Amino acid sequence: MDEILDLFREEANEHLAALERGFLDLEKEGSADACGPLIDRLFRHAHGLKGAARAVELFDIQDCAQKLEDALDELRGEPAAVTPETIGQGLAQFDALRDAFQPWQGPISDRHLPIEAESEIGNRKSTRLCSGFPFR
Repeated sequence: MDEILDLFREEANEHLAALERGFLDLEKEGSADACGPLIDRLFRHAHGLKGAARAVELFDIQDCAQKLEDALDELRGEPAAVTPETIGQGLAQFDALRDAFQPWQGPISDRHLPIEAESEIGNRKSTRLCSGFPFR
């Protein structure tokens, strides 16, 4: 199972890096036309991370990615709604997602999870929950 988690960590780090770059790119754009493709890319990375987390039963990460994906899906339908405030909210959701991933960065033996999480390692859950940030 450690090999699978290693692959997940690698993929998750790639998605997280792409999400961070994407939000920074979104901050630089001013037009709704330019924002559309960036939002689509952000959505795909959130969706990919959600699926990867589900595959390894890391449901806290899956839930955070789902919340980010839902918020981005709203913006995909309305790229003109992108404002500094919505970007800030998206970055806050991204931070929550990155925080949910943090305990899974290293090998299981190196992990410092809360006692409740240690007892649920088989289910790949931790006690961290992700709160949603609506974009409006």
